[in-house]
Amino acid sequence: MICIYCLFKFFRWPFANTGLLIGMISLLIPIIIVVVKALMTKSEFYSSFLIRLLIFAAIALSFYMIPTERILEMKNRNFPEYVEAEKNLMQDPHNSELQQKVSEEQKKKHLAN
Repeated sequence: MICIYCLFKFFRWPFANTGLLIGMISLLIPIIIVVVKALMTKSEFYSSFLIRLLIFAAIALSFYMIPTERILEMKNRNFPEYVEAEKNLMQDPHNSELQQKVSEEQKKKHLAN
């Protein structure tokens, strides 16, 4: 679930943060169980499993904390006009002039590639 919603966040699809939050909360249950098992048995299996779970939690938290605008800037760093038009559209998604501006900048971006 975390991997899928990391992709949602990367592609700026809706409900990415909600999915990441649900994934992190649902990851807490296995982390608690594995911590208890690791402390009780001192098994290397549970220690390595805990490390894996914590890595997934860190990745989810990282994607959750990164603002959508920052991902947009990183993916389109060579097209500042497009980034600015998208940011403006994010602020006012129902503005038809901004939608047209984004469409024009998208065409310019695709022609440049």
